[in-house]
Amino acid sequence: MNGFPPYPIDATYRQPVGWLRLGGRAARLALRSSSGRPARLLPAFSQAIQLLGREGFQSGEIRRLELLEPMRGDVPIPALSRRAMERIAEALNPAEARAKLRDKMLFQRVCEAQSLPAPRVVGLFRGDRTGWLTDDSRPAGPEAWRRFLERDGPDELVVKPVVGSYGRGVRVVFRVSEDGFRDATGAALDAAGLVESMTALGREHGCMVQERVRGHEELARLSGTTHLQT
Repeated sequence: MNGFPPYPIDATYRQPVGWLRLGGRAARLALRSSSGRPARLLPAFSQAIQLLGREGFQSGEIRRLELLEPMRGDVPIPALSRRAMERIAEALNPAEARAKLRDKMLFQRVCEAQSLPAPRVVGLFRGDRTGWLTDDSRPAGPEAWRRFLERDGPDELVVKPVVGSYGRGVRVVFRVSEDGFRDATGAALDAAGLVESMTALGREHGCMVQERVRGHEELARLSGTTHLQT
């Protein structure tokens, strides 16, 4: 299939109900990729069973990576499911290191302690007065953050939940006027609106606000984007 040895059938699918679920998901994927053509339907169904049941792909991953598209032919695709990547990561990395990756503030301190370069932290936003800004040692609540963003904030920011992974909730924000911002999706908002979105994003653990850094120009040329690549 994809050039990697398959895992045993996922435990999720080993019971009769699981087999029905697996078959249903595979059938939907096969119908979509084959456009109902009989000659293509059975091979696509077989491939979908392998990808879902043994290689750990989710339906969304298969669609996004176009793993069942006819244009692929019989050429193996060097793709790993997130499940497979997690297995590799768990085998290579000590369990105690995972918390350092999920907690962005903790990871920042680890980088600083090891003299590893990392984006500059602008501040920590918590939706109350327990947050802080790097240019002011006093606690900073929503109003202080609003004033900072209007008057002194950098023209490009990255806002992310303190705790999280897979880039969930990460927002790149650009200043377009004195009090106007736009994110990478094109959504416009003012400083007060940005603070409001940070309140919602960091409801549980707060938000970390950093300067924006860009990838090397060769990586930007290769990937077609200036956003950082992992």
